[in-house]
Amino acid sequence: MANFEQIIKDFAEYLEWDLEWNNESASVDFEVEPGEVQTVFITNNGETVEFDVFSKYLFENEEDIAHSVSTHLLMRNTELEVGAWVLEKLDDGWHFSVMYNEDLDTLDSMDYDELDINLKIILQEARGLTLE
Repeated sequence: MANFEQIIKDFAEYLEWDLEWNNESASVDFEVEPGEVQTVFITNNGETVEFDVFSKYLFENEEDIAHSVSTHLLMRNTELEVGAWVLEKLDDGWHFSVMYNEDLDTLDSMDYDELDINLKIILQEARGLTLE
């Protein structure tokens, strides 16, 4: 079985990421525009690695989430080649985020630039969400 931490460190070295580690997970900040930073959270889920990018939308209560938004994002998922929109419950409320999962063994043999492209895709997708 491939080693999560070593694989992520290898990607980070090649792609010149400044990783932050927290137990079994990592994060890396990307400057998506001058002065604007987005974070990709990287989580070890056993045989699967999760890459997660929060959008700017946070809802304190479940009741605040318009059903039309959820429907729109589910429909948007059918158009995405990489990642999917998800709704996550965290301590501060409900977050819409774009999540991309990769099998650990596949990630171990993946070209560094392929992962870089996939992460740029989900970063752009998370930035592009507008609810207005």
